[in-house]
Amino acid sequence: MVDEVWPVREGTKEDLEHLRDDSLVILLVFAGCILYLWWFGLTSPLSGDQPAVAWYGAVALTSGMALSWMMKKHSVTLASMAIILTMMMANACALLTFGLSTVSYLFIPIIIFAGLLFDQMPVFGVAFVAGGIVMGIGSVKYGQSLLSPHLVGPVLVIWLTALASWLSNRNLYTALQWAWDGYCQARHNEEQIRERQVELKRTLKALDEANYRIRRMNYQLALARERAEEARCLKQQFAANISHELRTPLNLIVGFSEMMFLSPESYGGAQLPPPYRGNVDAIYRSGQHLLSLIDDVLDLSQIEAGRMALTKERINLGEVIEEAVDIVDSFMEAKGLSLQVEVPEDVPLVYADRTRLRQVLLNLLNNSCRFTERGSVTVRVEVEEAEVVVSVADTGVGIPRDTLPHIFEEFYLFLSAAAGASPPGPL
Repeated sequence: MVDEVWPVREGTKEDLEHLRDDSLVILLVFAGCILYLWWFGLTSPLSGDQPAVAWYGAVALTSGMALSWMMKKHSVTLASMAIILTMMMANACALLTFGLSTVSYLFIPIIIFAGLLFDQMPVFGVAFVAGGIVMGIGSVKYGQSLLSPHLVGPVLVIWLTALASWLSNRNLYTALQWAWDGYCQARHNEEQIRERQVELKRTLKALDEANYRIRRMNYQLALARERAEEARCLKQQFAANISHELRTPLNLIVGFSEMMFLSPESYGGAQLPPPYRGNVDAIYRSGQHLLSLIDDVLDLSQIEAGRMALTKERINLGEVIEEAVDIVDSFMEAKGLSLQVEVPEDVPLVYADRTRLRQVLLNLLNNSCRFTERGSVTVRVEVEEAEVVVSVADTGVGIPRDTLPHIFEEFYLFLSAAAGASPPGPL
């Protein structure tokens, strides 16, 4: 707030200069009227002979008015000093001419004019000079005592007028200062409002840009959603077509293998050798397993949800293991591997999904057969308290120890092998 004091005062001074200029013009007009009456009184035949001091007063007032008018354009303060001094000189000449009775009180308008033309304190200086003139002329010219009512009365009125003029000017200055402070505060508030308006326009522009981007993103999202819907429909159509195309030849495979294994009399009583019958049985069981997997492909709602429904029932774990082992047994024999199954007789029934459990066992046995060059593959069932643990162990290369935490990540081992990772040996 301190840095705003000087601009306020400077603005107040400029306003006061304009007011003083207007007041000086009015005072010159008033003094011109008084001067006209004075010269008219001096030159009128009815007034008789006037003392020289009366002429001196008229000349002084005329000179002061002319000097003040010429100086007004350059300095209002100097022009005001000129007219006030010459008016006091003219009033002193009037005191010498007409006495103390009425002329002494003519200093009152001069003091009032001084209060209008100068700052607050100079009015007391004018009152001091005016009082000195009254007391000096009254005591010297008219022989009055300094305590005479004819001198004390006018001087007291002069000083009271100076005090009243000072108070009124002080109130005027204070009101003007307050008005200027309010104006400056209003200007400051206006500038702040303009700055806020600029910031608001920038914010609105940023909001418009954000809305445009949002509309554009919504449009892109709508396109992406439409494309996703098209992809979903294509996926459904693809899954249906694939299921149909796979099921047709697979039904033939399952049907022929079933007829060859269960109804050999259909071929004129020809009997297949036992190894052939085992292979045909493996083909039949594998075909049935593939049919159950194809049924899962048709369940698109489960695929879209990222999960598969489990059909749980009480099953004999030994039968499920036997079905899986029968499917891969021929592959094991072809590679010269020994397949061992260790299932206790007292294994309880388990509550699980037969198809999923058989699928997991087939995957494990298939991997063991692929990555085991010699040795054996063992399927072991162990009962531990309230759980049944099924494990598949082989004598193949095994899984690297540093990749064990990632064995349930999809395609992790395949990608590691493709990148050239070498397994450390069997676990």
